[in-house]
Amino acid sequence: MTRKAMWALAAAAAVVLVVFVARGFPPVGRGTEGAIGAAKKYQAPQITDKDVVLADPEAQEFLQSETFDRLIKDPQALSLLSDANVRGALMDREFVKSIQDESIRATLHSDALMKVFGDAEARTQLEDAIRMNLSAAAVRSANAEAAVRAAKGDAAIKANAEAAMRATAARAAVARVLDDAAMRKAVESSAIRSQMAKAEVRNAFGRADVAAALNSTAMAAALSSRGFSSAIRSTRVDAALANR
Repeated sequence: MTRKAMWALAAAAAVVLVVFVARGFPPVGRGTEGAIGAAKKYQAPQITDKDVVLADPEAQEFLQSETFDRLIKDPQALSLLSDANVRGALMDREFVKSIQDESIRATLHSDALMKVFGDAEARTQLEDAIRMNLSAAAVRSANAEAAVRAAKGDAAIKANAEAAMRATAARAAVARVLDDAAMRKAVESSAIRSQMAKAEVRNAFGRADVAAALNSTAMAAALSSRGFSSAIRSTRVDAALANR
């Protein structure tokens, strides 16, 4: 009888173990959580744009400055910030740091830059040129070498003539950008390349009204202010846009 009892207890214990594995160990009964200190899964609170602004002393300083006051009273600046794509790009601190340069801001809507960023092959060629620190002359030289290979009947070029033509056109477009000092300086910024590779951002900055607003006195001063990128997330900017 003792042996049978031991086997019965062992079987019962195995069943309980299986239940624990399937349902979690130890099971917590309803209403007993506080009594036995049941573990609760930690859920980190979501960080909102408002939290970012409140946590940034430089943003707070900017929001209380005369520069900000002039910004939200400037119709051109408010028109600029009302475009969600532009405002999103301006939340990128590295992008803002790059366009603090007036000469770079003036290039963002140029046809040459738009052509390069609007073409996937040209963007690839641009990344290669920047990575290898190539000059415009070097890029053109690569095109000349490809032309010579094509004239000699290069098998790879003949096999994919269409791709070779796209690469040639892309390199020519990149060379035109690299020829201009301000545009070269612009594309050397990884933040600018990242933002301008987005069609919606590129289209927004390509508009004449956006280009004019970006170079307005109020916006230029704001771009040079520390905390600007965080501050434009604030509800004060939302309110100014709602009332414009």
